[in-house]
Amino acid sequence: MRHFLLVCGMFLAVSALALAATVGPFAGVVKDEKAPANAAPVLVELFTSEGCSSCPPADLLLSRLMQESPIEGVPIVALGFHVDYWDRLGWKDRFSSAAFTERQNQYAEAWKTDRIYTPQAVVDGRVEMVGTDARKAVAAIAEAGARPHTKVTLAVAPGPAPTLRIDVTPPAGASVAGDVLLAIAEDGLASDVKAGENANHRLEHMAVVRRLDKVGQVKSGQPWSASALAVKLDRDWKPGSLRAVVIVQDPKTREIHGVGQARL
Repeated sequence: MRHFLLVCGMFLAVSALALAATVGPFAGVVKDEKAPANAAPVLVELFTSEGCSSCPPADLLLSRLMQESPIEGVPIVALGFHVDYWDRLGWKDRFSSAAFTERQNQYAEAWKTDRIYTPQAVVDGRVEMVGTDARKAVAAIAEAGARPHTKVTLAVAPGPAPTLRIDVTPPAGASVAGDVLLAIAEDGLASDVKAGENANHRLEHMAVVRRLDKVGQVKSGQPWSASALAVKLDRDWKPGSLRAVVIVQDPKTREIHGVGQARL
């Protein structure tokens, strides 16, 4: 049976103000990290919840990683997955989804562990850490940026019903295979939390995943493309604050082979 480890209390009781002082702009964290020429984007996922008092500092760190890209030359694609197992503990997170909890479970299964927790950060589907651990996150991003990736490019045909042109090109000679996933993420969101561990606080969010769908599959190192993939948008989502993120992920190991994004 999988255990939901609700990481809160003294061990991770870091205020957003203290974290900002620690990581801004990643002072003392980034050392002589250098990216290779033309480094591919690296995916950073955060499993979080508005019901968890340790999550706001992790949300802040995700935002800083996204905006400041501490490893020069390594673009960071950030996604925040709001899990639903906190919803029964005093506050229902309006961004939470059982599907996002299942995504976290899939990582746990791949890593052969029986627990999941918040805040948990995952870099390129390979390395996990407590979501407030800036030093470990930066080190994992630097390591990921040095690896070859599948190239993922997106082009958006705008409009009330936007469409995407997606091209996925594995490295020459690599037998890459995996699912092609499309995430829609929204930036600049906020909630006034009325109950639970974050009661009476206004929480601000970047990179909130609104939906995640499988849209294709890469087979044995072969290129994959979609010429006019329709993007389903909710009327409540804010135009100009949305990103389409395409992920190529091994369904067994959960490793990320490539990622790309575009504004909608």
